[in-house]
Amino acid sequence: MTNRERRELQSRLQSAIEKMARSKIEFRWRDLQPCFKLLPAGLSPKAKAMTVAHARKNLMEMGIIERTGWGRYRLSDGDAIDDLGVDRPATTATTVQRYARDPGVRSAVIRRAKGKCELCCKLGFKRPDGSRYLEAHHIIALAADGEDRMTNVIALCPDDHRKAHFGRRHRELEKKMIRKVNAA
Repeated sequence: MTNRERRELQSRLQSAIEKMARSKIEFRWRDLQPCFKLLPAGLSPKAKAMTVAHARKNLMEMGIIERTGWGRYRLSDGDAIDDLGVDRPATTATTVQRYARDPGVRSAVIRRAKGKCELCCKLGFKRPDGSRYLEAHHIIALAADGEDRMTNVIALCPDDHRKAHFGRRHRELEKKMIRKVNAA
C-alpha cells in the first residue's frame, strides 16, 4: 500500500468513525468495528491495526474524539462536531446564459465614483494595490432589458450592492440610484 493510498484510507476511515461516533454519547473503540470494513481485505492484521491506530490518533489530535477512560471515547465538545456537510460534494451540470458587459462602462463608473459609494458616500475598503474597492451595479438589470451604459450603472459598496439585490427596500433603492446617477 502506498503512502497516498494509506492517507486516503485513513481519511475515509476517520470520516466513517466520526459519523458512527456521533450517534453515541460514549463508545468503546470496538463499537466502531463496522467502520473497519473500509480496510482492504488483503491488509495484514498488523497493517490494519496501525491504520486504525493512526485514524484514532488523528481524530484525537484534531479534537474530534477524546478518551474518557480505558478503551472508552466520546465526541469532543469542540466545533468539529458541528462541521456539517460532506467531504466530496456532488456536482451538477448546468447551462447558463450570461450578458456580455462592457468592461469600459464598469471602469468608467468606478472612476466616476472616485473611491466612494455613489449611494451612501462611504469610502470603499482599500485593496492591496491601494485602490478603493467598489462594485458596479446595473440599476435596471440587463435581464429586465436594462442598458449596459453609464446612465444605468452605479458604483456601490458591497453592503449597498447586497441591499440592492436582496434588501426588502430594493425598489426604493432603485429609485434613489436613478436619481443619483441622473444628478451626476
